[in-house]
Amino acid sequence: MDHTGTHQRTVLTLRMGFRSLAGACLGLALAASACAAGASDEASSSDELNAPDPAAGWRFLANGPYIGCGIPKTVFDQLQTGLDIPILGHVGRGLLDAIFPVLDGAETTASQVPEREGDNANLSYRFTAFKTARGNEVVNFTCLSCHTGVIEGKAIVGLGDTISDYTGDLAFASKTLETVTRFVGTDADRDEAAIFAQRFGAIAPYVRTSTVGVNSAVNLTYALIAHRDPKTLAWSDRALMAPPPEESLPYDVPAWWHMKHRSTAFMSAELKFHTGTLALASLLGTETVEQKRAWDNDFRNVEAFIRSVEPPPYPRAVNRALADQGSVVYERACASCHGTYGTNAAYKEAVYDVGTDPEAAKQELQESDRFYEWMNQSPYNSAPDKRMQAFSSPAKLGYLAPPLEGVWATAPYFHNGSVPSMEAVLDSSKRPTSWTRFGQRGRYDVENMAIGHVKALGKHTSFMPSKFVYDTRDVGYGNEGHTYGDALTDVERTAVIEYLKTL
Repeated sequence: MDHTGTHQRTVLTLRMGFRSLAGACLGLALAASACAAGASDEASSSDELNAPDPAAGWRFLANGPYIGCGIPKTVFDQLQTGLDIPILGHVGRGLLDAIFPVLDGAETTASQVPEREGDNANLSYRFTAFKTARGNEVVNFTCLSCHTGVIEGKAIVGLGDTISDYTGDLAFASKTLETVTRFVGTDADRDEAAIFAQRFGAIAPYVRTSTVGVNSAVNLTYALIAHRDPKTLAWSDRALMAPPPEESLPYDVPAWWHMKHRSTAFMSAELKFHTGTLALASLLGTETVEQKRAWDNDFRNVEAFIRSVEPPPYPRAVNRALADQGSVVYERACASCHGTYGTNAAYKEAVYDVGTDPEAAKQELQESDRFYEWMNQSPYNSAPDKRMQAFSSPAKLGYLAPPLEGVWATAPYFHNGSVPSMEAVLDSSKRPTSWTRFGQRGRYDVENMAIGHVKALGKHTSFMPSKFVYDTRDVGYGNEGHTYGDALTDVERTAVIEYLKTL
């Protein structure tokens, strides 16, 4: 991993850093929020800025109405047990699974995270129940659906989700929901379902992935922008600019605890990370500038919360002698790009071309300018606290060398989640061409810092359904590059892995 001088780097000194909402929160929660006809105006006015409050930011993330539309709650509740619908037959959890592709038998049980209020106390942290601007109660994703992961049954807030299934036809599923609601819902329910289906139908072609477990947040964000007026934020059924390519490239969701070290968002560091970046989430939950401004304080609080998130400590015993040996190897071979930790902690935010799959970075360089132009014209490029700066496209082909705190929990690795274990990161000969998880949700191998997996023959020759097979021969899914660990001995690699457990 020691490659200073081997390739060019761009040191980024921009101000702050979602893949997603939080350099990450424009994630799938944004996808779900695409529907938006506005949300209730319980949020504070942006004309009265308060000191950022991390606790308030958490409450807003866990319970806030920032999504704007969703499945009518009465219909959501009925679908959990199933409904018999004329012509359609028996429908239920299968339809919810298709629309909310992170569900399994446990996903609608009571939340595993604190301070969930009202109906949300009885829902999974992945969902929030709220009233729309029209006064109707609905259910949709929260940002936590992408930014909370589960290891050994424990929900870890800020850990990127790696089980979501975006391989299905979201447009067909949402239209089916609209049809079901015509039979079992009220007039108000039907209105909400129609809005939900309209918005999900518009973004559906751009968020479909080749395999389970990867995220399409970049394409999702661009698809939403294509349907929004940059001045008024009004929704248009017809795209107002060329939408992104329908080939949705895979991304692995970064950990929130990295964001306190960063000034930028996304793997190519193409967006500044600050309140305005986070507020792009409201693009999915509002259709007027006034509604967006109503959440300015809330997103300042969200930023403060995300910057307060700490990595989870490694939950097993660490071989301290071996870790000390690994520390020496790390300082020599890895620290120049990934930073130092402890008393002399330092991290330089830099983009590198290390030979990893270039397709996502190429797409950003080739496709992003019109979307950044939209942002520069939009209300997201101004804020009362004057902290916004102009959005700009990435300066070069490459990806951010991420901080490594809490890296033990963040498999699979690389920007596209193509490498299932830390051993394979450090030894490229150990990277499988195709692999699949142990079961749909997978198991996590804490000791080896790996997602539970087995080698597969490929998408069309595996005994597993193709969507569960990660095939590195697919466009954008490659696992090449970053071969610096190949120069280490087996003993040195083992020691480095032990040291990483201490970060």
